Amino acid sequence: MPTEWECDSCQLFFVTGWFHYHIFSSGYAAETNLVCRWCGTMHTLKHAITLTPRERDEMEVSASALPKKQLPDRMFAQREPLFVDLAERERAHLSDDEAISFADGRPRFPDWIEYGESRVFRPRRTVRSFATVEGCSDVLTLMNVRCHHCGELEGLVSDWSEDQGCPRCNGKMTIFNFWIT
Repeated sequence: MPTEWECDSCQLFFVTGWFHYHIFSSGYAAETNLVCRWCGTMHTLKHAITLTPRERDEMEVSASALPKKQLPDRMFAQREPLFVDLAERERAHLSDDEAISFADGRPRFPDWIEYGESRVFRPRRTVRSFATVEGCSDVLTLMNVRCHHCGELEGLVSDWSEDQGCPRCNGKMTIFNFWIT
């Protein structure tokens, strides 16, 4: 379940958690939202579909709907941490969702940048027939991925708690929104 977090002090905004989708022709079926615990920059890991023939039959997915070869997982990141402009939100009389999604008619999130080498991360497999949709639990591999913005190792995490302070200012982090796929 993706969870959107906002700092009460500096307005840092990020998303943690995972979600799945059903665009099999893309070769990807899920994403894990990550944040750097050192600088607060958002990252996302797209999980490639890894279905056995049996799993494909159980999910009623045609082999022709899938890519011809196994794709690697792909890592994307924001260029820098994202901050929510509360004054802009109030001036425009926007709801929280509108303020995050749009600014001057353009998407609020900057473009995602693909970076680093693509690799295969072990997905979490709590439900065997949906092996690719449980997010990334490969902590050892994530420890070796540097943050795109600050370059620190051992900083990318897929969950956060209200007990943890803001990675930028140590202010209180509040759940802004969450959604379920």
